Amino acid sequence: ADQKIDDLNNGTVLLDQWKTIAQNKSDNYMEWLLKPTLEKQPPIKYWTQFSFDLIQLWVKNFEIHIDIGQILNAVTGNSNPNVAIVNAFNGCNIDFFLFTHHLAGAYLYNDTDGNDVISANYTPITVDGASVAVPFSSELSHRLILGTVGSFAFTKPTINPSNKSISWGLNVRDVNLTAVPLGVDLHSYVDAPEENLEYIYFGFTFEPSVDRALGASKGLIKLDQFFAPWNDPDSPYANSPITGLDLAIIYVSTVLHFELNIAKQGQLPEAPTELLKL
Repeated sequence: ADQKIDDLNNGTVLLDQWKTIAQNKSDNYMEWLLKPTLEKQPPIKYWTQFSFDLIQLWVKNFEIHIDIGQILNAVTGNSNPNVAIVNAFNGCNIDFFLFTHHLAGAYLYNDTDGNDVISANYTPITVDGASVAVPFSSELSHRLILGTVGSFAFTKPTINPSNKSISWGLNVRDVNLTAVPLGVDLHSYVDAPEENLEYIYFGFTFEPSVDRALGASKGLIKLDQFFAPWNDPDSPYANSPITGLDLAIIYVSTVLHFELNIAKQGQLPEAPTELLKL
């Protein structure tokens, strides 16, 4: 019993009304708040975590210019070897992009605007004199948390003979999932209903190709994400009330652009250390 509710006029009736509203709105967070606190020790829960990342290196240009004549002079003794080796370097032009993609998790969301993507509302705040847009609401409703897992099986890169694509990934078998409402402390979400899935597969397919008109090569990366049938066919409504929600797999991506261009003018003197003297 909740003493504060009991002290209210019609407190129990009010509590039941709130529960009904929460159920009608599929607000699992409010349902969790309205659930009485357990007086006994909560059951032991086991959670599973793993990291799944993709790293892409795109080399746009990689040039290092070497004067072979200077190297030959150093070998044959026609010039000071130390100076000749330095003079052999005629500059470089290195330009590449490094992309990283990190699996942030799987989520459920209520697509109220019907655009098939997660929508969010932002409000501007000022941080150190700069305006920053911060989300204050979104369509996200639950985060899918891994409980116990039967096994992990890594699929090694395999070439598809038909189009020369390469596929690889991670197959997670006998998975127990909990749909945790956003805002709920994971370790406080006791007695949460679990869904058992036969498997979850996270993978990629790389499809290289050549544009013969431009004489350039390119490669497409496709996400291969598969979830086994969710609900138990014998009792499809026994677990989490997630009817009408959509599934989203979220990755956090970063881009690093590195460019180095060194051009050389003239030759170094016979005594290059003289340049360091004032």
